[in-house]
Amino acid sequence: MSQIQMNVLACGTAVQNTGLPTCVFNPSNFAGAVLIPKGTTYTATQLLTFKTVLADAIANDNVSERIFPIKTFEGLEDKSTEGVMEETKYGGKRKVRDGKYAWYFSYTNGATSLHKALKSFDNQQDAYDVMFIDRVNNGLVGVTSGEYATLFGGFDLELLDIPNLKIND
Repeated sequence: MSQIQMNVLACGTAVQNTGLPTCVFNPSNFAGAVLIPKGTTYTATQLLTFKTVLADAIANDNVSERIFPIKTFEGLEDKSTEGVMEETKYGGKRKVRDGKYAWYFSYTNGATSLHKALKSFDNQQDAYDVMFIDRVNNGLVGVTSGEYATLFGGFDLELLDIPNLKIND
């Protein structure tokens, strides 16, 4: 497993440096995802033996505490929306809100058996967060939280959509 790096990307309200980082967050690197129970976080101590922690969570008999790896993505379709603008009475523009991220991943291995299993997660966004498997940097991409950003967890999901199966023509 790769070296643990937390807070590689920091989000916030302060202006940040624009230099190129050595480890980048690039969704095109994502080869899979891990669905984790909503609100689950991992401590710095757990990250020291993260491979074992993940293996135990995958094998957990309690389905409400189990994590679910999903591999292998074959492509990314970005269906994100643009920010919403409004025009003022004097012709200026003002940003009302950011757009929403929407990423759809395709897979080829697993056929209908995998699709049936994935479909059981459809519309379960209130039960799971997601971490992404980065194939280039050999690691997991998630978010930090807690005091001093010492906890690692998954991204909050607004929608977990498993579209209908598409047949290869």
